[in-house]
Amino acid sequence: MLGPDHPTHQLVNRYLETTAPTPPPAEIVQEISEWVQQEPQTNLLLVIQAAGTALTAESIPTRASANRLLADLVAALTQSQALLPHQLNLVVEFFLEKLADDPSIVIEALAGLRSLSKSDIFQAEHAIKTCKALFQHLTIRDLDQPKRLAVLMLADNLLAYHRNALKSMESDFLAGYCTLVEGEKDPRNLVVAFKLAKVILTEFELGDQAESLFDITFCYFPITFRPPPGNPEAYGGITAEELTHGLIDCLSATPQFGILVLPLLLEKFQAPGVAPKTQVLQTVIQAFPIYGQASVAEFASLFWESFLVEIFQPNTSPSQDFLRLLERACQTLFSTIFPSSELQSSPSGPLDFIKQALQVVMKELHSPEKSRAVPATRLVAWIIESGANVTNVILPTIHTSLDTLLHLWKETTTETGEDVSLRRTSILGHLSTIFSSITIVTSKQATASNPIISQWLTTSIRHDILTALIKEVLQNQLCTDPFLRVAALRTLVKFVGIPDTLEMQEARDVIGIVTGLLVSSDDVEITNTVIENLSSLADSHPADVASVTLPTLFSQLPSDSRTPSTEKTASIPHVTSAKYITILDGLATLCDRATLFEPFQVQLLGALESSCSAAVQASIQGSSSHGCDPSSQFDDHLTYCHHLLLCLHTVIQSKIDALKPTLKSPASDTQERAVSATQACGIIGRLFKILLYGAVVSEVPSTPGKEQSSTENHTLNPALVHESYTIRNERRIVITAGRIVNSLIGQLDLQQQQDIIVKLYKCYSLGDVSEIVAESQNLPSTSSNPQSYTTSLNFSPLSMDAPDADKNMLALYSEALIAIRPGINVPDEALSTSDFYTFKYYHHISRTASSNVVALQASLKLLCSTVNRRAEDFNEFFGEQLDQFWESEIETGGRDRARSRKLGIVMWIWIIKGLVVRSDPRGYRMLDRLCGLLQKEDCTLASWIAKQLALIVDPKDDTLSPKNFAVIKFLSLQRASHYLIARLVQDHAGSNEDSRSVYLVGLTTLLARIGSSVSSLPHEKIIPLLLEGLKLSDLGVKLDSLVTIHGLIDHDQRGTVFESHLSSLVTALLLNCSFERGLTHDVRETKAVHGSEVSAEAKFASVRLFALKILSLLPSRAEQRSALCSSSSSGLKGVLLGQRREVLAALASALDDPKRDVRKVAVDCRAHWFSLNLS
Repeated sequence: MLGPDHPTHQLVNRYLETTAPTPPPAEIVQEISEWVQQEPQTNLLLVIQAAGTALTAESIPTRASANRLLADLVAALTQSQALLPHQLNLVVEFFLEKLADDPSIVIEALAGLRSLSKSDIFQAEHAIKTCKALFQHLTIRDLDQPKRLAVLMLADNLLAYHRNALKSMESDFLAGYCTLVEGEKDPRNLVVAFKLAKVILTEFELGDQAESLFDITFCYFPITFRPPPGNPEAYGGITAEELTHGLIDCLSATPQFGILVLPLLLEKFQAPGVAPKTQVLQTVIQAFPIYGQASVAEFASLFWESFLVEIFQPNTSPSQDFLRLLERACQTLFSTIFPSSELQSSPSGPLDFIKQALQVVMKELHSPEKSRAVPATRLVAWIIESGANVTNVILPTIHTSLDTLLHLWKETTTETGEDVSLRRTSILGHLSTIFSSITIVTSKQATASNPIISQWLTTSIRHDILTALIKEVLQNQLCTDPFLRVAALRTLVKFVGIPDTLEMQEARDVIGIVTGLLVSSDDVEITNTVIENLSSLADSHPADVASVTLPTLFSQLPSDSRTPSTEKTASIPHVTSAKYITILDGLATLCDRATLFEPFQVQLLGALESSCSAAVQASIQGSSSHGCDPSSQFDDHLTYCHHLLLCLHTVIQSKIDALKPTLKSPASDTQERAVSATQACGIIGRLFKILLYGAVVSEVPSTPGKEQSSTENHTLNPALVHESYTIRNERRIVITAGRIVNSLIGQLDLQQQQDIIVKLYKCYSLGDVSEIVAESQNLPSTSSNPQSYTTSLNFSPLSMDAPDADKNMLALYSEALIAIRPGINVPDEALSTSDFYTFKYYHHISRTASSNVVALQASLKLLCSTVNRRAEDFNEFFGEQLDQFWESEIETGGRDRARSRKLGIVMWIWIIKGLVVRSDPRGYRMLDRLCGLLQKEDCTLASWIAKQLALIVDPKDDTLSPKNFAVIKFLSLQRASHYLIARLVQDHAGSNEDSRSVYLVGLTTLLARIGSSVSSLPHEKIIPLLLEGLKLSDLGVKLDSLVTIHGLIDHDQRGTVFESHLSSLVTALLLNCSFERGLTHDVRETKAVHGSEVSAEAKFASVRLFALKILSLLPSRAEQRSALCSSSSSGLKGVLLGQRREVLAALASALDDPKRDVRKVAVDCRAHWFSLNLS
């Protein structure tokens, strides 16, 4: 026996002296455990003897503390496997006796037994003794929640580690368990109880205890528990969904519950409200397959009738989630009653049931134009997709529904009247739905194990369907209803999309018919539907679309063979601009598929080459024709060339986006490419070939009316061709070509990019175009006699005296350099202001009277990208040269050269853009220097600078993007936006009356560009400035202010943004929403600035449009505010009602606006203000 001075005895006393609720130190138990493990045979008994007085004390707290010590010690010993078998027997017997003690002691005994149950030496007889003691001594209703949970957790351990022992107790265990847990209501305990019940119901032989287990389980159905509002953690974070899933797991755990549960589920399904119905549907979806065919078939008709009520006669409009559950419930009902089987010799279920079910559905389908036919068709689709027996369910459903609809269609052929077209359109809609379901089923089940599914389509059905869709609608000249034609088109495509429906030639014929509609129809709805459905056909029949659709579409595009002669005036015969644009839209939608992309790129680049040559021919012929505008035909061809390039860019970008839809980043070296390296390099080479050599003509036609010598032969001067008659002069073409190059470079790996950049360097810096043009040989050509191109081309776009056509080509070089990976070596690359070609070009522009916008923009983007990606390499650049550039070109030295000074400021802004995106402090210091100019310069120049500041955070510019390997820090653009806005607001507050408008110009321009990010800014400072901007005469400032205000109100769900400025806002809007005949002062001033009356009028119309849109939003925002706060809403409505008469008077004028879009918004706005009231 331990003496009182023994350390362990002292530890025991320290533990027992600890008063609740302070928990005893864990170190005490750890030290006692370590000491016991030194001599397990004797030391545990000595510890029990040391605590003996406390274990038998009359004081309940003392006994509870002693039992807690023993339970904690047993847990430690069990974990370290130091407990001996005879000691475990002793401790188990001790704790089992304590189950009859006070509840505070019972909880400690439960904890001890729970630890012991995990021990390897805890045997089956211990588990049986423990269960019997639990059932004998404890009634769960007499314990509080934590103690009840402890009982359940002990039962969980026993089931987990000693399940076979509990099974040997048979009905004694099941009856005892039912009595133990009966009446539990706490959600925290029910979660555990449901898990235990599922194990018991699944693993145990229930016998005559099945009904008892059913009673203690189904009593909780349906779950009505909801956490207290605003306190989801009140019950340990338990949710209603968690309880519901646990209960459903129990109810669907055993087939023996079927006869007990199903009638009660039917009863619960009749209850009002969506929640109980939802739980019933969730239960039957999971339980029907477990209960089996026999049990479910007994109640099948009753469940079917109940489902039909919810489908055809719902009390409330069902949600999509509820409809999905109803769909799965119906499908599970059919698949359970009619299980799918390979043996088809005998019926798999009650055939009378399927016949009755189909009769109900077909009755509704006999009125295809009525509303109940839609859910009837939906129900047919559900049955087809149910996975039920093919012979007994799916095929009869398909045949019955198709026969019904085709019979109704034939009846319409003899009918007349306005409703016939509607009836036919409805029938086709139902057929389309059914065909979609058949496609799903045949795709999944038309395998070697289920070949019978292919029997759905008979020869007569196929003939009737194709006749109705093609001959009677699509090819019928008398059928002019666009809705019917669209429905027939969609149905036909759905029909063709069913696997193995048509033979190869039949499918091609159908695809040809659909393609012909795109070419022949001028109806926008039909052409859009054709493009949409051709896309579906391209997925199901890619080879047929490639062989039929692509040649047809390309044959309808303008070509050089149809280029007009000098006697003709139409630039594109028999194909209008709208038509060829529609065809290009179709190609752009279809050709991102791998099967179609190869022939597409070949055909399109061939068309581009032919059109570029035709453009130059047209220009030369036009300039040599007497009295002919030399630019009109040239412009038509250039527009067509640009549209071809846009189509190519759209397809390439679609392929890239489809490969990585969630991350717009470049492809890695090991990643699959959307465009192969051969294709990418070939397209780049072909573009350079077309742009550099696209003006090959043999001779200049003679000018009419002038005599020429018979020996005189006017050959084309190559220099004149490449400077005056070249498509490189068209900015749109070279800019779009640059974007294509950027996308394609990103598809190359490191070495491939290095090779192409070296070839581009030789082209641009050395004038050697042969290698980059030779890349075009990677692609086949559509021409049977391709033109031979010499390499003796004087191409030097980086020289200061290069023609504008060559300088425009810098757009392609810049985009290629922006897209390259880090580590690519660009020959002769220089990173200083004296050598970098951006600055070279800047100095050239600043010293000459000519400028080239394309080349300047290209060089600025490259400068921005280079600064962003390699800022750490610009030591000399940022050390001295940039400061010198600021002083010499912007701050002082450039004052006598206004134009070159603006160029320097723009260059400065692009450098700032490259730095702030990577959160470089130097960018913010440069930004501060530029903002300081706003206070020093005259109002005109300062306003111009303020507008340019928006370039820094322009979200539409993708120069600095992941796909271009830009260094982008998290939220860097948002930080830069907030910084710049705060600076403009601060400087506006400290400015004088003359310069305040400068900051308003900068602020409104910036806010309009950053879009939805405005909602995160401090409204109390911005809104007064926006209202002040509406008072300025500059239409640009007004429009930017209105765009920002509209965005703020549109995203303001609480209706509080303009709460304090509502009256001022309405007054300002009324001043900007009406049209006055003739040019107003604002329009005349904008015309003076922009030099275009058309531009000023368009901007003035946009101002009126947005002012009316904002006015239209205000009443609804007041209503939303009313739902949240009645007191403030009354004030808001009061303000609006006080101005309603004035608003309605102004709207009366807006209803006569010359612009249709403005009038339409004015009508909607007046309706909203008429409905405004105080209710």
